[in-house]
Amino acid sequence: SKTIDIFKEAKADIGVSLGNGYISKSLFSILKFGMINIHTELLPDFRGGADIIWPIYERIYETGFTIHQINSKFDKGDILYQKKYPIKFYPTLEKTVLNNRKNISPQIPQAISYVCENYINLKSKSISQGKGKSYTTPTFYQYIRMVKNNDLMYKESLLNK
Repeated sequence: SKTIDIFKEAKADIGVSLGNGYISKSLFSILKFGMINIHTELLPDFRGGADIIWPIYERIYETGFTIHQINSKFDKGDILYQKKYPIKFYPTLEKTVLNNRKNISPQIPQAISYVCENYINLKSKSISQGKGKSYTTPTFYQYIRMVKNNDLMYKESLLNK
């Protein structure tokens, strides 16, 4: 494929996946250190649909992102780096999602750089993922639950101030 040719021509040691749904073994196996993926949620608890909506759905008050090694199983590669944040709640689900994303997103490039610069050390300390849950696009009823949970969690956050 053209992508494989590009990696070979670049003589790349490692590849970084940004927003790809699937990477074939024929691609990630040609690189000396394989490929890493930035998953915009905490693994292994929130595989697949990576977004803050799923912790809210589950009434979990924490979000973050994970950088993991890509292997042949979807979102199940060893964890190289993970950053956790408390969710800051707003009056609507949309505002909660957008404002938390706005606060977390700027930190991802620095984390990718850190992982690439310290890859060998991080790989030696990487954490194998245990059991987790997988998510996808929410159904209408799941979305309604997210909206209701956000409302409850927002009101709780006001009481805890």
